[in-house]
Amino acid sequence: MTVQSSISATEGPIPTRDIEQGKRNLDAYGFTVHEDLLTPDEVSQLRDRLCEQAELECEEGVATYRLAERVDGAIADRKLGKPPAGASIAWQGVLALVNKGRDFIDLAMHPVVHEYGRHILGGTPYYMAQSTGLVVRKGSGGQVMHIDHQPIPFQIPVPIYFHAMVALSDFEGDMGATQVVPGSHLSGRAPGIAINPETGKAETLETVDTVPAVCRAGSAIIFESRLWHFQGTATSDKTRLSILNGYCMHFIRAQDDYVASLHDDVYQELSEEERRMLGFEVVTEYTGRYYPRYAGDERSNTNARYPFIPELRRGGSKHARPFEGMGSNEH
Repeated sequence: MTVQSSISATEGPIPTRDIEQGKRNLDAYGFTVHEDLLTPDEVSQLRDRLCEQAELECEEGVATYRLAERVDGAIADRKLGKPPAGASIAWQGVLALVNKGRDFIDLAMHPVVHEYGRHILGGTPYYMAQSTGLVVRKGSGGQVMHIDHQPIPFQIPVPIYFHAMVALSDFEGDMGATQVVPGSHLSGRAPGIAINPETGKAETLETVDTVPAVCRAGSAIIFESRLWHFQGTATSDKTRLSILNGYCMHFIRAQDDYVASLHDDVYQELSEEERRMLGFEVVTEYTGRYYPRYAGDERSNTNARYPFIPELRRGGSKHARPFEGMGSNEH
């Protein structure tokens, strides 16, 4: 069953290269399109790297994907592994991009994105919550309308999360472009969702007009966590390519735990600022303490360090590992 929403969609903001105008767009509409975030050469480099990674994950049997098949109009379930030979892959997600190339880390740290992030989250410290490459082809779509902090079981008056969706191809309406409800971030509520008992799939309880977030390759769609949206259905023969980078306030559990899952060789090459953005920071002695996993572990918080302390027993073989200059330096 659906209900008619009191929210009425507008056409949304005009794309801009002006960050200050983009901030005003975010305040009024819940999203903005920042044109020319990337140069054509940067787009080409990222697109080639993403496509190569996506193809090899399929070949090596570790891909995250959905087939174009549908059951009662619902999208196929997400699968993990090697797609069947000759299958039509409608959607593929290339997960944890920060483990898969320096180009993706550089994009995650883009200064324009973080200028918007500080505005959206009011200066509250935040970390990367996910970095995912998206390959969308004909047959993809059917996502339920939602907000990005939908799982939180109560309403909150401010955004706690934001996304930067960077277009590596043109985004056209029939390519499954994200459908948004401009201004819905000010509604004070999340869209209603229910599970259909017959299909077991989530369905929206809202009837509301939406507009597609379209843009040129190299642009970024920046949107905050209260905006009502969903992936549209792709009917075009063109492939839509993008990188979706999400960031959340420091006390919110991120989708991707980079402190636990970041590859050691990648960690070694990161700057202190990049480590901070991936969660290696203690915020006001409150969240984010990272303790050594083993004696000699080189990972630590960017602004605090702790000794390795195992289970200690009188006469036992395990021992703590202090380090020179120890002292509480959380801040």
